[in-house]
Amino acid sequence: MDIFFLIFIILVTIALLICNIYILAYYCHPDDNTFGSALICKLAVIIGMTLAWAQVLMLPLDVANNRSFGGGINMQIFWEIVYISTAIMIIFIIPALSAYYESDPDDSFVRIYLLILFFLFPHFIFYLILV
Repeated sequence: MDIFFLIFIILVTIALLICNIYILAYYCHPDDNTFGSALICKLAVIIGMTLAWAQVLMLPLDVANNRSFGGGINMQIFWEIVYISTAIMIIFIIPALSAYYESDPDDSFVRIYLLILFFLFPHFIFYLILV
């Protein structure tokens, strides 16, 4: 494995996370501006934006890896990890956290959980039909 590509991947991932945290903080609504409010939803937004950037930036990395003496990184595994992570975010995590964010904070845990399941079920059926 080429050490340059490994260091490059780590540095780009850190830069993406920092950039996405800054973008989230800059565009955050004043009501959600505190650190603890909807923390899991903010984390999902940061991970989702990082996955979107990663898909774009992996193409030049794949080309550079294949041109440098046969490549030292198995890019097939990287592509599969990014695509499967993106699919899990789109099918399960984003709809569930959207329902969680829209729920009333005074509701019980069971009611919030049922709302999430009620919100997730149509999405899951749609993706099963689509595939």
